[in-house]
Amino acid sequence: MKKLFSILAAILLLATSVTNAQVLVRTLPGYVDIIPYQLAVGYYSTTVIAFPSPIVDADGGSSEIIIQQQENAENILKIKAAVKNFSKTNVHVYTKDGKIFAFNIEYQDYPSRTTFDLSNLTGGENPGTTVLLSSSSLSSQQLQHTADSLRTIAANYSRKKNRYGITLQLSTIHAVKNILFFGFSISNRTNLDYELDFTRMYIEDKKRAKQTSFQRQEITPVYIDPIEQIAADSSMRMVIAVPKFTIPGKKIFTIQFFEKNGGRHIQLTIKNKHLLKASKI
Repeated sequence: MKKLFSILAAILLLATSVTNAQVLVRTLPGYVDIIPYQLAVGYYSTTVIAFPSPIVDADGGSSEIIIQQQENAENILKIKAAVKNFSKTNVHVYTKDGKIFAFNIEYQDYPSRTTFDLSNLTGGENPGTTVLLSSSSLSSQQLQHTADSLRTIAANYSRKKNRYGITLQLSTIHAVKNILFFGFSISNRTNLDYELDFTRMYIEDKKRAKQTSFQRQEITPVYIDPIEQIAADSSMRMVIAVPKFTIPGKKIFTIQFFEKNGGRHIQLTIKNKHLLKASKI
C-alpha cells in the first residue's frame, strides 16, 4: 500500500511540475512593426493610390476586395470592394525602390477620400522599410516588348467561354523567367460595343463543400494590355502577365472580365495541365 501511495504522489508531483512549467516564447519588439495606413474602400467607388516608385507586387488579405495595377501606369494601384460590408482586411504593396507599404482596409459605402499620392510623404511618414527583390523580374520595358511579340502568335489552346455574345478564349501561355504571359482572344458578336472595366484573377477551390470555408487567392497582374473597348462585331487579342505559379490539387485558376456600366461579365477557368504546357520564347 505504501508503495502505491508513493507512486501516486510521484505522478501528482510530476503533473504539478508540468502545469507550472513556463513555456518560453519570444515576442517581437514594437520597434520592428511596420505601421499600417488606415484606408476606407467602397463598393460604388474606386480608391486610387500613387506610389513614389513602380509597383513590383501587391497582396490582399481577402478575396472580398479587388486589387489591380493601373494599365500603363506602373506606380498606380486601384482598390475596390468586390462585395458590400466586407470584414476588415489588409493589403501589402512592394515597390521597386525596395519599400513595403502596409494598409488596414475597412468598408465604407461612400468613402470621403479616394485618391492618394504617397510621393508627397515626408521622410518621417515614409515607411522606409527595405525589402530584397528578385533580380529575375522583367522591367516594364521588357514586359511591354514581350507582350507585343506574343500578341500575334497563333493560338495553341482552344479553351473558351461564350456568354451574352461575348467569347473569351485562352490562346497562348508563355513562360519568361519568373513571369507567365497569358494570351487571350476576345470576340464581340453583338451590335453593342463591349467596354472593359477591369479584370480579376484568382486561384480557388474547384468545389465548395457545404459548411466549409471557401478559399480564394488573388493573383495581381504585373502587366495588362490597355484595352478599353471591343467594338461591336469585332475581335481583339490581349496579353496579361502574372508572377509564375502552379495550381495546387483540387483548385482552379479563374480570370474574370467585367463590363463597364453593364452586366455582360464573363469568366474562364484554367487548369494546372494548361500551365504545365506553357511554351518558352
